[in-house]
Amino acid sequence: MDFMPWQAIVFQSIPESIILVSLGLGLLGLYPPFKKVVLISITYSLSSVIIRALPFPFGVHTLILLPWLTVLLKSFFKMDWWKAFTAALLGTIIFGLVESISTPFLLSLTGYDLGTVMRDPWLRVLFPLPDEVLLGCLAWIVWRKRLFFFRSGRSKFY
Repeated sequence: MDFMPWQAIVFQSIPESIILVSLGLGLLGLYPPFKKVVLISITYSLSSVIIRALPFPFGVHTLILLPWLTVLLKSFFKMDWWKAFTAALLGTIIFGLVESISTPFLLSLTGYDLGTVMRDPWLRVLFPLPDEVLLGCLAWIVWRKRLFFFRSGRSKFY
C-alpha cells in the first residue's frame, strides 16, 4: 500500500506517465497528438494513485497497471490490442530498467534510504528526476527523429 502525496502526483507521476506513454508509442513508430498523450497520462496517473493505495504487496500494482494502460491506449487511440499492449510493455520495461539501475546508485550517492525518500513528498519528486530527464530526452528524440524499434503499421489517431 502506497499513499501518493499531491506533489508526487502532479510533479512526478503525471510527467512520468507522459514519458512512459510517449516512449512506448514512439518506439512502435506511433506518434499520436500530444494532447491525447497528456490526457491518457493524467487518467493513468490518477488511476495509479487508487491502485497503489490498495493493500497489495509491492510490485502487484505494476501487474494491474500494465493491462490498465493497455485498455487506456486501446480506448483513447482506437488501436488494436496487440499494439496497445506492446506500447504499454515497452514503456514500462524501459522505465523499470532505468529506475532499477539508477535507484540503488542514487540511494548510495545521497545517503538516503528508500523509506525516507518515499515518506518525504518533495524528495519523492526530486529523487526520480534524473531518470525522468534522461527518459524524457530519449522520448523527445524518438518523437523528433521518428526513431522506432519496429514499425507497427500506419495508424490514424483521432
